[in-house]
Amino acid sequence: MEPDFVIEKTATELWPVEAPLLILLGHFWRPETDYALNDTRLPTDSNGYQFKASNAGRSGAVEPKEFQKKGFRITVGDSVVDGSITWVAEVASATSRDSIASVNTVVPTGLTVSAPTISGTVVSFNVSGGAVGQKYRISIEYTFASGEIVEHKIDVLIKDE
Repeated sequence: MEPDFVIEKTATELWPVEAPLLILLGHFWRPETDYALNDTRLPTDSNGYQFKASNAGRSGAVEPKEFQKKGFRITVGDSVVDGSITWVAEVASATSRDSIASVNTVVPTGLTVSAPTISGTVVSFNVSGGAVGQKYRISIEYTFASGEIVEHKIDVLIKDE
């Protein structure tokens, strides 16, 4: 799996990390993901609609063009086929968004990472330590109030002073 972010730092630098959480604050569509009947997802490019699964299935590799706001007219009740799922357009609601219940970090030996803090759409933490020339991968797991779990991978490359 490719990292979501890559950081380059020296071993003696205290490196603040600020990862935007905007995509995590909503239930956004994701490629090749299993969805249950009545799951609701937002398009990655907001168009004022959310899409409700009319059957259980797996999304396709590419977000449906009908989810995009440019060039396609969608109205409430329109159906969109995506992989093995048929989505039905609805007006986006506040319940499309979810709060973060917890954040868990998995830190490799050799690095020190402070406890993450969440402020608005940014999660922040400090990274220190590491050996020159080494690459470390930090995993951050966000658990939402709904029970959904989303994981980010951050690669930290330690460079010469």
